[in-house]
Amino acid sequence: METAYTLAVNFRRAGLYVQAEKMIDEVIAIETANGLRQNLPEAHYERGQLLVAAGRFADARTAL
Repeated sequence: METAYTLAVNFRRAGLYVQAEKMIDEVIAIETANGLRQNLPEAHYERGQLLVAAGRFADARTAL
């Protein structure tokens, strides 16, 4: 889980938004499926950050 989250952050910083979104979506899906809700706010925040960086402001507002 930590690796996928770290990859999402690094992909976002490198401008690889599609890959970052895939990684953070995996983190959110796995945490939701396993009931690990304490990390979900951070994952959704990261998803919002990458959507802002990608210029997808309406999607970012929904994620945040």
